[in-house]
Amino acid sequence: MRKFDVPDGLAAVGAAALRSTRQIAVGALLGLVAACGGGGEDAGTAPPAAAAPAPVAPGTIVGTAAAGAALAGAQVNAVDAAGRTASAVADDGGRFSLSASGLTAPVLLRVDTEDGRTLTSLATSLPADGASQTVNVTPLTHLVVAQIAPAGDPLRWWSSPDSMRAAGVTPERIEQAEQAVAKATAPLVGALGQTQASFVSTPFAADGTGMDQLLDNVDVSVSSVGDNGVFAVRQVANGSTPSVWSGAAEPAPMPVDAARVVSLSVANATIAESYQSYKDAAAQFDPSKVDEARVQALAQQMISLDFSAPGAEAQALSLSKQMFAALGMPAALVDKLLTLAYSGSANAVDAMLDLLAAFFGADAAALRAQIQQTKVTVANVDPRSGMVTYRIEYNGNVTYQTWRVNGANPQPGATTSERQHPTCMRSRFVGTQSGIGLPVEYFIRESEFFNECTFEVNYISCIWSSGSVGGGSCSAATSRSAAPHAGTGLREVEAGPLLDQRVFTVCRAPAKPVLVNSSTSDPYISYQARFECRAS
Repeated sequence: MRKFDVPDGLAAVGAAALRSTRQIAVGALLGLVAACGGGGEDAGTAPPAAAAPAPVAPGTIVGTAAAGAALAGAQVNAVDAAGRTASAVADDGGRFSLSASGLTAPVLLRVDTEDGRTLTSLATSLPADGASQTVNVTPLTHLVVAQIAPAGDPLRWWSSPDSMRAAGVTPERIEQAEQAVAKATAPLVGALGQTQASFVSTPFAADGTGMDQLLDNVDVSVSSVGDNGVFAVRQVANGSTPSVWSGAAEPAPMPVDAARVVSLSVANATIAESYQSYKDAAAQFDPSKVDEARVQALAQQMISLDFSAPGAEAQALSLSKQMFAALGMPAALVDKLLTLAYSGSANAVDAMLDLLAAFFGADAAALRAQIQQTKVTVANVDPRSGMVTYRIEYNGNVTYQTWRVNGANPQPGATTSERQHPTCMRSRFVGTQSGIGLPVEYFIRESEFFNECTFEVNYISCIWSSGSVGGGSCSAATSRSAAPHAGTGLREVEAGPLLDQRVFTVCRAPAKPVLVNSSTSDPYISYQARFECRAS
């Protein structure tokens, strides 16, 4: 439990209570809801249940665009072998439906993510009228397509689509490329308890299960060297060694630690339940049940409380519980508010107090309606850092709240006006040799980390050694910055007896990674929740 540091705010609550306890009740309600989101004007509600797919139009390409999290609202663009184009917009679950009318196979699909990454997929045939065909767009489909693209770069086809036909893009070649990726990822698929399925044509939902869980646990890198592509796939957990291959070489199965696979579906359900509880509380709140005399008496006690005295923190906690009970708050809501206030988040309590002051006199019914209309969707998943970021749209304003994921007990963290914890830092091969016969160690040693985002980032890079102190060097690390699409000068660390490996936490500038947990009791877990993006 962190130090209780809001005596001024509590005094403000007490003073306001003496003025208008009924108004406080309304403001406190919204404050509690917004405190869940941690910001001044945001609130939370459960992510909407997956909508039934829209009726499929004749001859359509359907699929899911995802990179762990659904690529909600992403533009899915397509170009066919004759240079004709088509496009569609993915829904909140990353699902899209694109008309194949007038297109000629093969058709290259492309999604440019918010981070600045480009993902591709390929339809080597098209559905007949009245039918549909699944073509997903994910990092794994991009890896599949890159293996048959010139120099491992599918975007060369984008600028010269007629070359797809000349290159002999066929279903058989796609199947061979899928088999290579399946061989590389087989240990991870097994560790997840799954069976292999087509990355391109298997329908899936971006809900943290099935194919989406595989995407949560895999890190993909594609580079070009001369006429060859260099491909790498690894378990997303820090300390893992990649499977790397080049050209037409056969990949080796990726090393996997089954104890370190990520399962976010339980965490997502828990977070969704938390947002839903605030929505329900908002709908049930009745200002007429406020015990005005009790609120005033408690406010007086809060104002007079000496926070420097022994036991003041516990007394303040008790008074806070009594205050919210007197305001008619459901007990479960009070407990969650206080958990949030003591969670260590820099913004949670201040946000609540700001809202108490800002919404005096507001109409309770209107506020409840706004809360009910709040929209919450997953914006970003970064299993390497143990972070899931939600996009919260409330009353025309958009904020992002990051949760530290710890099994089924996720903890709410900072809220910002921009999405944090982007998955920008990726390893890119920069060596001069490629092709069959080169050892994996060469590809690892000659790989540099790049900021692949379109914006500047601040990041932490430190060496974590599983065989020593479990990341002790990370506690003394300082953040660095990287311009868009710029290299960091940092190379991969070859995995040795101690499994030395670089640990990254990346934040969108000007936010910086801040140490939030220095425990080293578990070298496999502790670093995952070590840093959080916070305003500098």
